Amino acid sequence: CMDYALPGSHSIIRACRRMLMEAPFGIMPLKRSDTHIPLTNVEFRVNIKEGVSHVEIIQDYVNNSKAAIECEYVFPIDYATMAVTGLTVQIGGQTIEANIMDKEAADIKYTDAIASGHTALKMDLDDNQPDIVRVQIGNLLSGKTAKVITKYVKLLDIEDNSWSFRVPMTYTPRYKEHEAVPAPAKSSTEQTFVKANSLPYCWNLYMHVDATRPITRLACISHKSLNTFTEDKLHADIVLTDQNVAPDTDIIVLFRTARFDEPSLLLQKSPNYSTHAVLLTLFPSFIEEKVDGMPEIDQDPNRAYKSLEEAEITGSGEYIFLLDCSGSMGGGRIALAKKALKMFLQSLPVESKFNIILFGNSHKAMGKTSWKYLGPTLTEAMKFVEAADANMGGTNISSALEFCMSLTYTKDFPRNIFLLTDGAVSNPDLTINIVKKHSHYARVHTFGIGSGASRYLVKGCAIAGNGGFQFAQEGEDITPKVVAALSKASLPALTDVSIEWPAGLKVQMQSPTDEKMNNIYMYEPLTIAALIEASPEDLKGKKAILRAFNTSTQKAWELEAVFGDVITTGEEIYQCAVKRAFEKQCEMSAAAKKELSIKYHVLCEETSFIAIKKNAVPSTGEVKFIKIPIAICKDMALNTPSTMMKKDKAFAYGGPRVVSKTGKHGSAKVMLRSGAIVSQNSEEAKAEERLYSCDATEMDKGKTKEIDPAKAYMMEYEKCEAHEEYKKKAEEAVPKSGSSKKKEFELIVEKQEFAGQWPWSVPLLDILKIAPEKADIVPSFIKEKVPDEALQKVIWITILSLARLERSCNADKESWQLIFKKGTLWLKKNGFIFDDCKKSAQELLQKTKMILQYVI
Repeated sequence: CMDYALPGSHSIIRACRRMLMEAPFGIMPLKRSDTHIPLTNVEFRVNIKEGVSHVEIIQDYVNNSKAAIECEYVFPIDYATMAVTGLTVQIGGQTIEANIMDKEAADIKYTDAIASGHTALKMDLDDNQPDIVRVQIGNLLSGKTAKVITKYVKLLDIEDNSWSFRVPMTYTPRYKEHEAVPAPAKSSTEQTFVKANSLPYCWNLYMHVDATRPITRLACISHKSLNTFTEDKLHADIVLTDQNVAPDTDIIVLFRTARFDEPSLLLQKSPNYSTHAVLLTLFPSFIEEKVDGMPEIDQDPNRAYKSLEEAEITGSGEYIFLLDCSGSMGGGRIALAKKALKMFLQSLPVESKFNIILFGNSHKAMGKTSWKYLGPTLTEAMKFVEAADANMGGTNISSALEFCMSLTYTKDFPRNIFLLTDGAVSNPDLTINIVKKHSHYARVHTFGIGSGASRYLVKGCAIAGNGGFQFAQEGEDITPKVVAALSKASLPALTDVSIEWPAGLKVQMQSPTDEKMNNIYMYEPLTIAALIEASPEDLKGKKAILRAFNTSTQKAWELEAVFGDVITTGEEIYQCAVKRAFEKQCEMSAAAKKELSIKYHVLCEETSFIAIKKNAVPSTGEVKFIKIPIAICKDMALNTPSTMMKKDKAFAYGGPRVVSKTGKHGSAKVMLRSGAIVSQNSEEAKAEERLYSCDATEMDKGKTKEIDPAKAYMMEYEKCEAHEEYKKKAEEAVPKSGSSKKKEFELIVEKQEFAGQWPWSVPLLDILKIAPEKADIVPSFIKEKVPDEALQKVIWITILSLARLERSCNADKESWQLIFKKGTLWLKKNGFIFDDCKKSAQELLQKTKMILQYVI
């Protein structure tokens, strides 16, 4: 069986979903067609300036067929940080720059041009999914060539303590087939996939980096590359060494500069605008970085910098869990949710506040205000969770969210909300807008349970709330997902962030504004884009002052950024400012958004780019549509927000996709699939997803008919001729209520106290499988430091408990990682480093294991 996996990154999750929908069953290669493929080359040209990238996707098309063709190129974008800014086409030696205009007007012009036999090019955002861009080339005449250049700008992400630029492998085209010349279609037919080394077109990347401080790290961690630098190390070029290679994984480039944790100011001037644009970037690592002299450049693609999990510092915070207790959460769902919530409570940082809100038709809060995290409050919270049940009627999320946002907020406890639901609401935009309204101080993480959870709602709330989102299958343990989200939320943060610009500088637009500035967490970048009115000469040497509250030190924080004498040319910072204004100003009207979109050439839901080339001899007859294969890559990275997926797995999300047609205006069968973690190498992948079905005429009305999960498995079983074991899976699709036997790590975790230590007790020693008389012998290195005998035993049993987790429960590490961290921090406060003293514990555990084996 061949190894196939989805390409992608955290910004292309919807595309992954689309690709899964279009494959007949899960993900599988189809044989290449003998039809000529008109795409001959794909090239990326990238320019990077500090925290922003400008990218051109250059595609060469050749129509060697006897008929005119129409092609559609579909690619996903990170809608929150990426702005599509231009479209250019070169046909027969003529270059046409696309104009940006009202979307409806562009649709009419495109249709008229095609009908008149002229060549037309149009680019817009998908009507239903604004994170999908569609580029259409209509009437490319026989024998003609076309070079299509798509342009976009994107704020860079942070990965491994460095700036990260990623080229997802879904940035490759697809075509579709129709029977006649239609108006622009909104859904595509079944997709062809091939292995990357079978692609019939070439592919390459060229990157140029400009920095204001010496580059200290530049590495392509996915492919072999050739890197060249200027003598001052302020500029660099990267070229893939395997020319015209068909890529089999995302291309990822990491780079870092000296004094990386200091703020940077980049000034830009465009002759098209009267204002200047300024980009302020900061990477608050909370770790002091020292640079002595001119640094060497790290080009090692295998080197890993300090990871998120290794961070030993934590910040204070407020953690609120919203749990869906509607009737549909009955049985196994509520049991799994309560299990995850209990682990969530056990894992909370010591210096924190917390609350729990149950919701259905109404809501019920554990407290009118959030409680301080202490032993007694943890005990009461556990009782509150245990009493929760799926008996609160329907699903009214907005009321519970409004109550949550009304709770008193203080800057020294940044608010994180964890929303778990299995359903949908009648007005999801209302709920999403509540989150967006309060996103500057409340981060929202969402978890969708089962096939009924609304993808639009779960993903929309997380994006609006600057958090992560996860989906879980029916019966799947969500504890690791909840703990992973808490792990990121419990990092130190800068809250109450504001910026003071130099006196005399007039700010025309700033995004985000001081009022909408998000809390900035460790390992996340702060990026402020602004349009200003000021003379660069007057700004030189002047300072912008950043102010915030540091939750790690619990003190006010202040940092200065100085304007230098470097002024860049271009428009990418202007466009980033406008794009961020679209996202941060939820009160912006459609008319205002369209006006800014056209002025600054930033594509939005209201506009399209369009270019038309009038042909001397207009085409006549049928236009032929051609399908092109997409590369299937070896691995995939997802980040919600930085989580790497395992090599043999991919994350998919449900959504409508027309999979067959009966005629030009006939009915169509539509299949929807829910999110699933699937392994591409198994027949199980084909049966792992929940199915929905509806009529195409009903799809627009939002009507879907749910297929019973057990029946869904049987349908997939019959289609893919799976093995006998999948019949059994059909019977087990819906989890039965009731608690299962607890795992060893759960028994150990239950005994931990809120501060991180384990109390000395015989029941705990039984769990650890250690006889009391053996554990009574406290090592001398503890006795020498600690005179109190009771504390000696607590320290020793804490070391033993941590060693047991590390030794015997590694398979569940994602669930107990924060428990482990609390324990090691408690030891550190008492003068012990776990890694230095775990040897004695491991030796005792090993002896106990040998004795048990002998007895057995």
